Amino acid sequence: MNKFSKLVIFVSFFGIIFITLGKSSLSYDFTAISSLLSLFIIIHATIAALIFPNYFKRQKEWIIYPKKNSRYVTLYLYMYLLGIILSLFILIGLIKLTEFSFKINLMIFLFNILLIPPYLFLIIKKDTEELIEKITDSILEDLNSFLFKKNISQTIFKINELQRIIIQACDNHNYIAVEKGIDNLLKIYIESNKNYGRQDSFFRKIKNMLYHCKINIKTENLLRYEILRCYYEIGERCIQISQKKLLENILKHFKKIFLISLSPENHQCYVCQNIIFYLIKFGIKGTENHKLTILDKIMNILGFIGDKILIANSCDISITYVLKGLQDIGVRCCEEKIIHQCKISRNRIIEIARHSDDKIKEETYCRFWIVTAHMYWYIIGYEESNYELEKSMEKEFNSEFLSAIYKAIDLLHKEGEWTQERILKNFIENSLFFQFSK
Repeated sequence: MNKFSKLVIFVSFFGIIFITLGKSSLSYDFTAISSLLSLFIIIHATIAALIFPNYFKRQKEWIIYPKKNSRYVTLYLYMYLLGIILSLFILIGLIKLTEFSFKINLMIFLFNILLIPPYLFLIIKKDTEELIEKITDSILEDLNSFLFKKNISQTIFKINELQRIIIQACDNHNYIAVEKGIDNLLKIYIESNKNYGRQDSFFRKIKNMLYHCKINIKTENLLRYEILRCYYEIGERCIQISQKKLLENILKHFKKIFLISLSPENHQCYVCQNIIFYLIKFGIKGTENHKLTILDKIMNILGFIGDKILIANSCDISITYVLKGLQDIGVRCCEEKIIHQCKISRNRIIEIARHSDDKIKEETYCRFWIVTAHMYWYIIGYEESNYELEKSMEKEFNSEFLSAIYKAIDLLHKEGEWTQERILKNFIENSLFFQFSK
């Protein structure tokens, strides 16, 4: 509870004492007082039934409120119970009805009613940043625990709760807490990744043998998948509320996670593919909302990932995902007539072609022609003045560049992209470029 909420309670309490216990006398009859006391009981019981059970249920689950507020809520509940018991005892005659006893009862009733707004907005105020740190520390303790393998489901539950609290902070415009949560997810990922590179050490083997705590690859990948999924869910909400800075932070962390997974001791193709998958989904969401800066960053990161995978000679499947992602985002940009981003998509595909071997090059040519066909299909008049790039590509890559367009038809057919296939065929039949090239 902060100082302001304590001041509100202090002023309210002594103000009510001054009003109710003053020297003014009350004229009343027993029937009227009995009705009033019955009303006190009903109001107290109704409010207590509405506001307290949910708090204590959430507090028990340890997912919403910080523990330090529990004692204040408990004291407040006791005030409600005291008000109910006092009114009831006066009604049944266990406590004699006097002016003083009625004023005490009235004082408690007014105090409880007056304290409802501070209770709802101050006393149980969600200290989100503190809660994010608390859950993060608990997850990190789990990751370093000998019993982690047995408690993996509980750790994943905490990660999901952390995600939910971050999204809740996002909805409440508490962007400082959101940024802290995004950074803490990266901290958790890095800690979960420390199992790599230490598994072959002598002391680690002894510890694994004694405590049976070695984490298998499946468990580690499950944790990483959950963290990446949390990032996507948070990023999707950031797109919805146009929080570009927070989404850029998530993309920056995706890039860091990719570089960690690409390091020689890790070599986690599974993680790379999941990062690419979520980047593509971000890209598709970005085209729907015309988030141009974000689209630029996403396509540049995809191109960066493709270049790094080729340099590391890592995973051909991941390169295919990158190229397909650049194609899909480029096609959606064409549909939305976002011209500059269409160009970025094609340029990143060609850059990958320049660094790749013959097998990958062929696929890059195919993906390039698919995006190009959609540019000319959706953007009227674009072809007449913008086919110089294709001419320069033909000179750079020779005849293979042109013949790849026919292989692109088979590629789209295998992938079940019937609309894209139809547009590509129309492009071959009607484009000025292919007419001049025949």
